[in-house]
Amino acid sequence: MLSNITPPANRQTFKDILVFEERLKQNSQRLQRQRLKYEAFLLTILIVSFILAYKTFISISPYKLIHYLYLALFLVSVTTLILFFVTGMYTDQIAYAYKFIPQTNRALRPFNMFLATPQPQPLISSKLIKPSLLYSKSSNHSIINSYSTISNSSANPSLIDSNHLNLNTNGQLLFSSKVDSHFIESYQKYRHQWEQLCKKKTT
Repeated sequence: MLSNITPPANRQTFKDILVFEERLKQNSQRLQRQRLKYEAFLLTILIVSFILAYKTFISISPYKLIHYLYLALFLVSVTTLILFFVTGMYTDQIAYAYKFIPQTNRALRPFNMFLATPQPQPLISSKLIKPSLLYSKSSNHSIINSYSTISNSSANPSLIDSNHLNLNTNGQLLFSSKVDSHFIESYQKYRHQWEQLCKKKTT
């Protein structure tokens, strides 16, 4: 079984895991940026539609030309809003961004790994978004607490070094306590060295 397999603790293995971790984090960040852009677009369309609806049906202009102009613009905005959902743009650009991390972690679970990332903050009220797409804080913490970021051999393998997680705003790949503690420590040292090297290159 995969849970009983521990890869060799060498630089090549750590390099492969680090490349894999960075790719996951980059994909997550790209999807979140994309999500924010499309949520902003959706929010704009909703606001414009409400304003045009008010101008068309409540605050009706005495001038027919202006009234028909508002009506035409309202129909355009509503059509755009409908197409946003019908064409799958909402599913592909917004909903998938919320599903990415949970789906990734389900795939990583057999390998005793977990990608912990900051909880995404939707621009639109969560009432307008399917609740199952949003992270559940309690369930997320319960999953994280079953994984380990062991910083020394005396650390409790069932706990998370929350300070380290807070420092890493882009997310972090965690290992289950089933993974050998020496392997986790060695990988963390390798990752820390790589992060320090990247900081030196950027300064």
